[in-house]
Amino acid sequence: MAKILIVDDAKINRMILLQFLKDRYEVLQAEDGLEAIEVFRGNEKQIKAVILDAVMPVSSGYDFLAAARKHGWLDHTPVIMVSTDCGEASVRKAFEEGATDFIRRPVDCRTVQRKVEAAIERFHKGM
Repeated sequence: MAKILIVDDAKINRMILLQFLKDRYEVLQAEDGLEAIEVFRGNEKQIKAVILDAVMPVSSGYDFLAAARKHGWLDHTPVIMVSTDCGEASVRKAFEEGATDFIRRPVDCRTVQRKVEAAIERFHKGM
């Protein structure tokens, strides 16, 4: 079963995403960008996708994207940004910083499942 990493400071948001994905993936979790970096480092070869909250205290989703870009993780792991801030500037910033896709909150089950599957297939086809 493929591993994915859910990064969100709100436990309820992590639990919602976990419910949507637990039947298809082994789900790892982190509460902020710093913890996500540590979890990713320990599981880099196994994590097939990251679902990342944009705004978190301590270390944001953008901080994680900067670290992922620096370490080359974005070359082999899709990152799907999730946010309630879905203005054009925020969506553009997510893509400019290296996100593969963007999901607006509130999330729905089918959108999350479809976007995760598509991102994994696009990045890991033929691997």
